[in-house]
Amino acid sequence: MKHTIAAILLTASLAACGGGDDEPTKDASEPTSGTTTAESLPQCSDVWVDGKTLPADYEGCVGDDGATVPADAKQCGDGPEKFVQYQYTKDEITYPFVAILGEKVIEYIDDENAPYAKTFDKCGGEPVN
Repeated sequence: MKHTIAAILLTASLAACGGGDDEPTKDASEPTSGTTTAESLPQCSDVWVDGKTLPADYEGCVGDDGATVPADAKQCGDGPEKFVQYQYTKDEITYPFVAILGEKVIEYIDDENAPYAKTFDKCGGEPVN
């Protein structure tokens, strides 16, 4: 009898926890991917500004040419942060940026740009061509 009652209680508990929907839930702190249209994205020139805060839910932007540039957020070292790199070329000059989601955008200026180098090294960024 005890085993029957235990089995009924276990079944009822599992049913209450399961809720019947087998779809996985998405962590609200993670940026969504693939669901954003170009019309809903900001201009890259408005987002990638040295010292401006990159939104924590940044999904990408639209370049001057109208092309969508996805966020492609990557894990930053061993921590919980994710970072994004962005660069554009104008008049044969490349302007690279890096930012941890939810933190300040840092533009690469020269080899002595300590904030860029610190973030780049911490997050394992890709070299700028």
